[in-house]
Amino acid sequence: GGVTGLLMVNHAEAAARAHGLVDGVVLDSGAEVTHAVPVLRGRRVRGAVAPLGVGGEDVSELVSAALYSAERRFAPQRHFAAGPVKEYHAFVPVSPGDERSNNLDPSRHSADYSPQHKQQQQQHHHHPHPVFTLPDGSLLPLPRDALTAPEILFTLDPSYPLPGFPDLILSAASRVPDSPEARRAVLSQVLLSGGNTAFPGFGARMRAELRKRVGGRR
Repeated sequence: GGVTGLLMVNHAEAAARAHGLVDGVVLDSGAEVTHAVPVLRGRRVRGAVAPLGVGGEDVSELVSAALYSAERRFAPQRHFAAGPVKEYHAFVPVSPGDERSNNLDPSRHSADYSPQHKQQQQQHHHHPHPVFTLPDGSLLPLPRDALTAPEILFTLDPSYPLPGFPDLILSAASRVPDSPEARRAVLSQVLLSGGNTAFPGFGARMRAELRKRVGGRR
């Protein structure tokens, strides 16, 4: 019995090695904090890691606030709905202000829902406005602000003193000390890690935002 060995590995560095990333940036986003971790020649560039105190909990708070603002009569139930709405309905717009209505594919609903609850969600899939079926059968309208809450990961409120994720990646790459060539190599690939990077549209939006900022430079 007893522990015969223990290996402690940095999460972002482990993700890079698992995917064979030699040069690039790992964007690792968790519940409370996000890190942009440059990797050069297969190793993490320790002094270049850029942290940001924004994560999944910030998205959850926005979803909950949007549900409350839209339908105050559902205030006691908004906390129940915020998690599933965020996980199965929220998406990243292709661009700021994009008016696409939803990503409400019923197949994305949680496997933990009862069959009856899944059926209720599917019945209202073609409702003229996006809705979420609460356990008591009530329909909770899903405002656009709730569906697009992950937008905060890209364009933080102007009053917020920290950058969004694309600028965080560029900040980390700029800290790589070797040479301009090394910094360009780091920006050649971005590996997305963590649940916040799994929102539909996240990868395409990140690619577009980085190309907009970097332009033709490699």
